[in-house]
Amino acid sequence: MRLFEENLGDFGGYPMRHNTFWVHHWDNNYYRQVYKFLLLVIEDKSKLLAYAFLGQTNYRDGINRLDILECICPPSSTLLRPLIEATIESARQRNLSEVRIQCATNDPMTEQFKALGFTERWMTNILGKPLQPGHFADKLHRDPVPFLDWRHFQLDYI
Repeated sequence: MRLFEENLGDFGGYPMRHNTFWVHHWDNNYYRQVYKFLLLVIEDKSKLLAYAFLGQTNYRDGINRLDILECICPPSSTLLRPLIEATIESARQRNLSEVRIQCATNDPMTEQFKALGFTERWMTNILGKPLQPGHFADKLHRDPVPFLDWRHFQLDYI
């Protein structure tokens, strides 16, 4: 929870965290029957530095793979490469064909994943609309893309 809040706690699109978030997430996830959940972590002296929440599946297209469901890493960190390399090695050990992640076009990690060899699989246009426009008014002046006009594209990577 600490690592998430330090790196993405104010980033839109993620549910708020609490101490039992992952237990509830695993127990109540809509896709729990089609995923085998895994957690890869990088730590130093018991301090969590980065993690990847993974789901092993072949759901919808029959391709045995690891989906990176959440990847939390300091943005300017050198930890992303070893975290993704460990994810790929985990997929190899399980004889899986692919590793995939969905990233929004404006997500700063999108370019980092491309630099690590991920390639665009398809693009889906998903429109975003704020449910509480006044709540996000202060962000309009900070964000490079105004929130009320925000449109983001999900990229699915191999």
